[in-house]
Amino acid sequence: MPKHAPSRRLALLGLACGLGVGAHAAEVAGRLLSATHFAVDPGARRPLLQNTQLGFLRVRESFDEGPRFEGSVRLVAEPRGLDATGKTFEADFHEFYLNLRRGDWDVSLGRRIRSWGIADGVNPTRFFGAKDHTLLLSNETDKELPLTQLIVNWTPDGGAWTWGLVFLPTFVPDKFYVPPESLPTGVAFNDTAQFRGEGWGGGGGLRLAYVGDGFDFALVGFAGFDPRPEYEVRVVKVLPELVTLYRKQVGAGLEASTSTGPWIFRLEGSFRHFVSEWDRDPYLLQRTEGVVGVERSLGDSWRINAQAIGHHSSTSIASGSFPLTAETAGLYAVVRLNERVYRSRRSAEAGATFRLAYDSETNPFTAEVFGVTYFADLDWLGRGALGWKARDGLKLSLGVDYYSGDDETLFGSLHDLSAAWFEAAFDF
Repeated sequence: MPKHAPSRRLALLGLACGLGVGAHAAEVAGRLLSATHFAVDPGARRPLLQNTQLGFLRVRESFDEGPRFEGSVRLVAEPRGLDATGKTFEADFHEFYLNLRRGDWDVSLGRRIRSWGIADGVNPTRFFGAKDHTLLLSNETDKELPLTQLIVNWTPDGGAWTWGLVFLPTFVPDKFYVPPESLPTGVAFNDTAQFRGEGWGGGGGLRLAYVGDGFDFALVGFAGFDPRPEYEVRVVKVLPELVTLYRKQVGAGLEASTSTGPWIFRLEGSFRHFVSEWDRDPYLLQRTEGVVGVERSLGDSWRINAQAIGHHSSTSIASGSFPLTAETAGLYAVVRLNERVYRSRRSAEAGATFRLAYDSETNPFTAEVFGVTYFADLDWLGRGALGWKARDGLKLSLGVDYYSGDDETLFGSLHDLSAAWFEAAFDF
């Protein structure tokens, strides 16, 4: 995957803007995380799935009459990763941006973690925003990758309406784990080759949001690259390799929520059209997704969330549209891989998510149960976790993640990642 070097000019700009603007306050925070995942399947090829050390150091500088600067450095050490060789130590500037608020305007520029979506775990309006899914971590925010963004928000007269613009000059994709058995025979996986077309940068979008008394909604539109990959076999140099393609998309979406007493109701949906770039149509042509959810607080410590999820996909080719022979086996394997990534073997699918969580300010123990399933194939992902707040900032957690389903389904193909895990996190 390409890496975009952070602009050190932002740091100089932040210092220059901050000179002579009055009092300022600096804030330093950080996070250290160690996670170890063991395969629960006794016959697994790798009993130790992953051992990851993750570190963040964040600095925030705020000026009374000037901009706010925030930057962070991320350190990742994976002695043994999901791929055959494992990753070594790497460090990068994670977030690095300036934020300026003046009257009705709020402007941010730099590398930042920010995307759209309000639903729990499944976000149809996530048109941009990358994650590293090769990291087996319990907290999804620890997987998020920064994007270089220009964000402009205008709230006329400080009222209920906000007009927003986001521009992504560069593109950062999701990182996925491809099970070795998903590869066609004689084809190697090349996770660095990308054929993305020209222009547009990462993309841009508009957002119109309204915040009322117990109710809010937003209309969004986006044109740019989809962070999720499409796979294709191409001859790179001499040998055939599985390469990742990133397609341009044009889409629109809706987010809405309302609350009454202990109840919160959420709605999120989107429509995407994928643009042809080469001598054939993209695998995914159009996609409509939706989530309807309800959340309730049970006292001060318990929270329960349930969602109905669904999508409809239109594709250029399907695994059931041609006979499986020795000549078509490679094409079939690639089409099936795309169908698993986008859950598009059927044109329409419906499913559900469920979460029950316990977290108390007076009790050092935490607990969570989470699950997601799709009804047609009954493949599912389940998680159970227990935590202990050992001291201020230090939390120890034990859990189990389990993937189940037919090998032709998404969760079934990831069964080898079913793991028992231990995490120690320290926030300061």
